[in-house]
Amino acid sequence: MELTLETGRPSDTTGRLEKEIRVYDFLDSLNIPYQRVDHEALMTIEACKDVDKILDAVICKNLFLCNRQETNFYLLLLPGDKKFKTKEVSSQLGVARLSFGNETYMEKYLDITPGSVSVLGLMNDKEHHVQLLIDEDLLKEPYIGCHPCINTSSLKIDMKDMMEKIIPAMEHEPIFVKLDLVQKSGSWFNMGELRLGQGRDAAKQYFRDHPDEADKLETAVRENFHKLMGSQSRVAAKAAGRAVDVSADDFDDED
Repeated sequence: MELTLETGRPSDTTGRLEKEIRVYDFLDSLNIPYQRVDHEALMTIEACKDVDKILDAVICKNLFLCNRQETNFYLLLLPGDKKFKTKEVSSQLGVARLSFGNETYMEKYLDITPGSVSVLGLMNDKEHHVQLLIDEDLLKEPYIGCHPCINTSSLKIDMKDMMEKIIPAMEHEPIFVKLDLVQKSGSWFNMGELRLGQGRDAAKQYFRDHPDEADKLETAVRENFHKLMGSQSRVAAKAAGRAVDVSADDFDDED
């Protein structure tokens, strides 16, 4: 199938699902300009690479997550080339274990099936069951690529329109997160542009030798942890005098 960049909604909607058409109606109601590419069904980020080249927009990962009790649900948006670490996000949310949400809830709340997850599915979550999480690095991009709730089309939307018009219209205030505070590349640990050391022990020793950098990391973890805690959790944490402490021993070699 030849990939062609089109402007706006398809002129002929024959054979397209009603939930896809709803997306075009929603965007048109907001006077949002966008470009579109129709393609074969794409199930993974890897499969999106050719479409990504045509759109010239970042294709983000859209991860539907929930806590262990399946009582809290999240939609996490992050750059497609960034790794998602359950342990890292779970600790920021203050939950014992964060995992991928069951597709039953995904379809119930977002009217989306696996492979088609999109931020635009939040327009279907009228009762606000799903909390939107956005990795701050995504905001550096001028455009965002996403599905119109079906993985046989992809849209290119101005990031400013997404943040200032579309998300507010869906009434899902995002929580901005900063993932990969400490990154691991091969055997090396890094914090942004700062190289900590090769291997876990070297990275731990770096923080022991440079307490100022350890303080910066702890501050970043504290900020993100408290932003992500629910109101009840914040009250409980304050009452208990809970603190978020980061030490060299918090680093491991897990990917």
